[in-house]
Amino acid sequence: MNVHKGFLITCCRVCGSVFPQHQKGFPTKAYAKEIKTIYDISIATDIEEVHPKYLCKGCRNRFNKYRLAIRNKQSYTCNLTESFTFRPHSENCQLCHNRSQKGRKETIQYVENI
Repeated sequence: MNVHKGFLITCCRVCGSVFPQHQKGFPTKAYAKEIKTIYDISIATDIEEVHPKYLCKGCRNRFNKYRLAIRNKQSYTCNLTESFTFRPHSENCQLCHNRSQKGRKETIQYVENI
């Protein structure tokens, strides 16, 4: 579980991308209003063991553009319309499984069992 929490520190709360090792994420609390408005996600109900607390640089820039558009009374269209869905840690946790493999993809994808 501690390994899982460690992986969450390096993931973006919105898009699920993984930060480069040298880059630190940006706190979701600073963009709570924008996350709620654009993605209908309330970070106030986030669970620490499930949801990352940080945003990647791309999502932060997207929210800053949104803020600027609103301030200038312009419309804003977000090119990322769906957020990444994080799930609780389990034996088959895709977050831990994908991150522990060498040469992993930058965005972690969960496979839905239908």
